[in-house]
Amino acid sequence: MSAPNVKSPSTPQKENKQQNLTLSELTKQVVKDIEGNKGYIRRAWQWVFQLFSPGPRTEIYHDWLTIRSFAKRAIKRIDSEKKVDSEKIRTLATVQAYLILAGRERNFAQAWTYVNLAETLLPLVVEEKEIDACSARLRTLDGQMPDYLKNQIDIDEIDLKTKVSDNYKVHRKQLVRSSLWNIANRKISLRLSLWRSIGIWLLMALGIAIFVAELMYAQSEPKNPLVLFPFLAVSALGFFGGGLSAFIKAREAVIKIPSYELIKVHTILRMLLGAAGAFVVYIAIQFLKVGDITKLLHTNIIYFLGIGIAAGFSERLFVKALEQISERLHIGPELKEKEENQQKSKESTQKTGIESPGPGEGQNIEQPKQ
Repeated sequence: MSAPNVKSPSTPQKENKQQNLTLSELTKQVVKDIEGNKGYIRRAWQWVFQLFSPGPRTEIYHDWLTIRSFAKRAIKRIDSEKKVDSEKIRTLATVQAYLILAGRERNFAQAWTYVNLAETLLPLVVEEKEIDACSARLRTLDGQMPDYLKNQIDIDEIDLKTKVSDNYKVHRKQLVRSSLWNIANRKISLRLSLWRSIGIWLLMALGIAIFVAELMYAQSEPKNPLVLFPFLAVSALGFFGGGLSAFIKAREAVIKIPSYELIKVHTILRMLLGAAGAFVVYIAIQFLKVGDITKLLHTNIIYFLGIGIAAGFSERLFVKALEQISERLHIGPELKEKEENQQKSKESTQKTGIESPGPGEGQNIEQPKQ
């Protein structure tokens, strides 16, 4: 005989306990449930950031305050009602939890996600006369939505087949808008993560390269009498030159890059690239033996400083140096043979005192008369 289907005794107790929780307790519970998906390292990192930068991010602060004001009015209205609507209480708790998480979040795309989700729930808890106002923010942003998302779905045509209140219809449209903006923000967030990863690896690679270069330089002769650690010094000057370049290009970055975080990481990457560029240019000058430049780098400190800053400032100089090294390595044997032939020809000309005629020159020379 099979046992009857009996619910776990903890389930009804848990449901009753949640129903008896106050709004603030429910909010804390929702926050805890959502943050439980984050790892310990990410939560610790977020806590450290909160020490130096408490409160919501600058980009979301205005919208965060607007949604918070609607939520507070909804709380006051529900508190004044004699009959408590547990569904609205739970919805309000979720709205407040999203706002708390948005205030703590350092990733701007995730912060926007929390703000948008909080706004999608507002139509379910506000009065009917406030429905239009509380959904105005996302509605006004429809014109700024990327075309590849805007053309996917016509938000104005979205409607539910079943008859529901206007609150749910607005909630449905806001949910779609929030999802589309989340897709757009995630692409920017992915680019930010990629740039950060490249910056970290570039910094590590440059540090290792400088260490190896200085280690080998300490065992070599002759040494640069101007600086004790030339590779480290020229990289630091290149970092400064990259900072100057990033400062000049900052105005263009503000127009092209839609996020403060992306602009900041882009600037740091440009400075790191300047340090790497100066490091490569310094090696290229030693390798290519460019006239008096190599000698001046070892005798003139002003020239050394100028080369380091200029190499960090100019991306073209860095790229050209790499191309010159690559070209010299590629045609090295042929170039050496050509130089040797030219030297032999020059020596033979000096001995005889007669220059060999160039192409087509022998025809114009008059023959001596007999």
